[in-house]
Amino acid sequence: MKITDALLGEHGVFYVLFHHLETPAAKDRIPDGPRDGAALLSEGLITHARLEDELLFAALEPHLGSRAGPLAVMRLEHQEIEEGLARLQKERDPAAAQTLLDELLRLTPGVSA
Repeated sequence: MKITDALLGEHGVFYVLFHHLETPAAKDRIPDGPRDGAALLSEGLITHARLEDELLFAALEPHLGSRAGPLAVMRLEHQEIEEGLARLQKERDPAAAQTLLDELLRLTPGVSA
């Protein structure tokens, strides 16, 4: 199996999870709402982003460069998502945590939020 196939398969799983976290019903069913939602996302997203950074992006750098263009944008998105997940885990105010989760979902490609 190619790494791109595995990463794309993970994207499919994430899209379902992102969509679920966006629904009002999910906000009612998750006990600690947005922080628990972030915990569901955190391990998988961070591992996935690091695999993309280390394997896929590193292989594409010689062809696309790394200072500007799509790789620079995707790396910045990964950094913003990781930082946002860390902030969200520390947030104690439920409304502020929900706002942070909504912002994180908007950062993820393929999610409408």
